[in-house]
Amino acid sequence: MKADVNRVDSMGLKLIIEDEGKVILEVLLSPDDWHRRELVREVDQLRRDARRNVKFYEAFTNANRVRMLHCLLERENHTLTFKEFMTDLGLNPKIIRENAVKLQNIGFIESPSRGEYRLSKRGQLCFMMTVIAMRRMLQTIREDYSE
Repeated sequence: MKADVNRVDSMGLKLIIEDEGKVILEVLLSPDDWHRRELVREVDQLRRDARRNVKFYEAFTNANRVRMLHCLLERENHTLTFKEFMTDLGLNPKIIRENAVKLQNIGFIESPSRGEYRLSKRGQLCFMMTVIAMRRMLQTIREDYSE
């Protein structure tokens, strides 16, 4: 999967997500480039999905959860034990347990066996998209559109 931020000749920026060369999502990034009805429909849908979206973004608003996801992503098999979280991240058991439950509830991690956590495929994609790709897109926008 590949994401590009491209300049559009007559419009503004657009985000294109491809999977093996096939465009699976294309989003115009300037509200001025949207038909008003489409933009209102998108914002209404965002409002309806608010609870689910908040849970999704909560994963990335807590430093310990981001550190846990990052640690899992770095491992070749994307798996860590409870004890490894304690050792590698210096977190106490209560913090690990509370954050692991939240990450499991939104489908970012799985527990293939007792005391073991694995980054799910969804968790991998969401981490890459939300943390890494977003950071790069914001950096590009800062560099290209600084006033």
